[in-house]
Amino acid sequence: MDRIEMRRPKQGGSQVIEYTSTVRDHIVRRIREPVRDLVTVEGRLLMADFDQSRRRCRVHPPYGPPVPCVFQDDQREAVLDLLTKYVRVVGQGERDGEHGRLRSVVIADIEPIAVPGDRQGPGFWEHLSVEELAQRQGVAAVESVGDLRADLWESDTELEEFLAETYRARERGPA
Repeated sequence: MDRIEMRRPKQGGSQVIEYTSTVRDHIVRRIREPVRDLVTVEGRLLMADFDQSRRRCRVHPPYGPPVPCVFQDDQREAVLDLLTKYVRVVGQGERDGEHGRLRSVVIADIEPIAVPGDRQGPGFWEHLSVEELAQRQGVAAVESVGDLRADLWESDTELEEFLAETYRARERGPA
């Protein structure tokens, strides 16, 4: 059997619908086609290609794979200014029809957003000297070995007990 025929009651008669291998192949193709919808992606903008024919960039979300994006010529400056910054991209998304994964986004809007818990902004991406970094973090140079001393044990006996237990654990091996 190479076809299925279905009759659907209709006003004034019935409609005949045929399900053939050609119809099946068409349905399968449609299911596998990319699905386009409005999406929002947040992440760090870490790559941009400003070639006239391509104009692509890539947003790296906190989890999951990077999302390739396409931007228009009038968005060129915004993309350039936002490189290495955390951004929100809104646009026409193309999803893999089979798995629903986001394959790309045509950017309609791109804007910088604050990273939760990042009080000083994107310091990771700044090129600071060791001195500037130490000053920003409030770190001073060690002037004596005594500065590295930490009072972890209340007595010498407590320290000796800790060391003895450490040596016994080494002799026993991994648990």
